[in-house]
Formats: sequence, C-alpha cells, structure tokens
Amino acid sequence: MAGGLEISVVERDNVAVVKLKGSADISETTMLESRLAGIFASGRNRIVMDLSGLEFTSSVGLGSLIRTHIRCRDSGGGMALVNPRAAVMRVFKTTRLNELFELYGSVNEALEEIKVKGSDG
Repeated sequence: MAGGLEISVVERDNVAVVKLKGSADISETTMLESRLAGIFASGRNRIVMDLSGLEFTSSVGLGSLIRTHIRCRDSGGGMALVNPRAAVMRVFKTTRLNELFELYGSVNEALEEIKVKGSDG
C-alpha cells in the first residue's frame, strides 16, 4: 500500500529474472536503473521481468522498461515481461507498449521463449 519498490534478481539458465514488487515511480526508478545496469555489467543481455507484484508504474518507470528493452535488443539479447497486473496492463495498452513488449503468463514460459531467441542470435 505504501510506496516503494522491491527488486529481486535471480539467475536462471543464464537469464536474469527480475521481480518487481510495489510501485515504480520517479523516486524508485534510480534504484531500478542501477540494478539493471549491474545486470548488463555482469554480461547479461537477456532479462525476464516478473511484474506480478508491480502495483503501479509511472511514465518514468515505463521509460526504464523501454530503455532496458532497447539495450537488450541492441546487444543481441531480449527482454520479456511476465504477468503484469490489470492496472499496469491498462497502461501498456493505453500507450500501446503491449505491442512492443513480449508478454507472458509465467516466468517459465518467458524463460523458454527467451532461451530460444538467445540461441538464435
């Protein structure tokens, strides 16, 4: 209910799985960007973002997702989003970002897809 963003990162099959919980607003985006920069610095360019716990994202949070998507794509990797809540999905549909992002119902489904794309190059 209160603001704040919790970020957890685990690695599965050479893919960074990032779970977001809470709100991605302007005050939290710097922390998110820092964690994502760390993922790229470690050589990872395939990211699965589990949005099942994300209650809200501001335009700044959307910008962070877009930049991450572009960085993954431009480095030969990919990004997949998993299970956005209804409020976040409405924002994606309103902004037509649902047409940009690859959306999946589960982390396992996203991992299978992103592993295939990663091996295709």
